[in-house]
Amino acid sequence: MGRLLLIRHGETVWNKEGRYQGQTDIPLSPLGVHQAQRLAAHLQKETITHVISSDLSRAYETAQIIAEKHGLPVVVDEGLREFCFGVWEGLTRTEIQTKYKDHYYAKQQGDDVCIPGAETAFQVRQRVTKCISSYCQRYDGVLVFVSHGGTIRQALLAMLNEKESKRIILNNTGISTVSYALNAREVVYTVEKINATHHLASN
Repeated sequence: MGRLLLIRHGETVWNKEGRYQGQTDIPLSPLGVHQAQRLAAHLQKETITHVISSDLSRAYETAQIIAEKHGLPVVVDEGLREFCFGVWEGLTRTEIQTKYKDHYYAKQQGDDVCIPGAETAFQVRQRVTKCISSYCQRYDGVLVFVSHGGTIRQALLAMLNEKESKRIILNNTGISTVSYALNAREVVYTVEKINATHHLASN
């Protein structure tokens, strides 16, 4: 039994520019580092037992800042990577609407649209749930997973047994809290809070 803190990485320059990052490895911006520091200070009161991160630098840098406050190593797992967005990566929403109009509007109607070279929502949901479940079956305590907006959204939807993702908004360094318990060989999740960002408003 234990708790999960599912955390989106701090801001990057591409976040600010509205570009689809996907698995392109973009580091934190100065603001993103500051957000991660505020987050880490807020989490000092938590008895964190494990920190697991996507291998992409924006998530790993955020995870390192958290882990240092607790004297913990960061475990890196590719299962927490962001969606691969294929030909959309590096483009803004406006550029995508112009270059890939049909794919863009089809995706607005449902998650599982095949963007050229990209993963589907179903594929991402499978890999992230498998990844998180594997750690829940091995560890008790407070587990921090630092990942990406699209990936965390799919994890939460799976835990809520829902399909649509439009209602879930995840800000940079937003914290989603989930309790978990083992039932036979399955992990049972209870989503408690989604996208808490009050640490960014504190003095």
